[in-house]
Amino acid sequence: MFSKTVAKKLLRAPKFPKPKQNPSAFTAANIKCGKPVRQVTYQTIKFLAYVSAVFLTGTIIFSIVLFISSVNIKNHLGHYINMVASGDGDVLPTLQAIPALFFLIMNIMLGIVTYQLFDAERRPTLNWILFILLMVTLLLIFVIFILLFVIMQHIYKTHEELHNGIVDAMKNYSSNSLYKAHIDRMQIEFQCCGSKKHIDWYSIPWYDSSLVKKGT
Repeated sequence: MFSKTVAKKLLRAPKFPKPKQNPSAFTAANIKCGKPVRQVTYQTIKFLAYVSAVFLTGTIIFSIVLFISSVNIKNHLGHYINMVASGDGDVLPTLQAIPALFFLIMNIMLGIVTYQLFDAERRPTLNWILFILLMVTLLLIFVIFILLFVIMQHIYKTHEELHNGIVDAMKNYSSNSLYKAHIDRMQIEFQCCGSKKHIDWYSIPWYDSSLVKKGT
């Protein structure tokens, strides 16, 4: 009688859930990629995550470098460019800064989402967020190629106009103190003389004619 009572109590004893185990390196996960459904090991997924983290870190650093470079171009070279090509000293650095800033934000968001994908808590909305971020990134890459094409076309198209702009600025060297200061600083900083060669100065009155008259 005693043994039957003990046996019934043991049968009614609560069953504790087994502790959750982390997926092993060779645990297969079903990934739907069209048809058929593919099986990918957890080790492969972790490897792809590490590769993505390395690439995202590199692109974040590159975006920061590009943004800082555009600011330096605007601050140190913008007035030179505006002197020979009005407005380009502001437009060209801006065309470089805006995509770099957008990519910086997108890459940081992609890094956060990639990190959260391996969280223990289930978050179904992350797949949609990651898909949207990837689509926006592809759109930004397409926009970057368009901007590169426009900038390169602008550079090659206005090469001769840029030369003419420098020569026109040199013609104001003797009469405009602002142009004189910019041209002097440009030639010292870039170790150049004239627009293409030093002979560009031969046909330009670089001296102040009023001082010559006073000297005579």
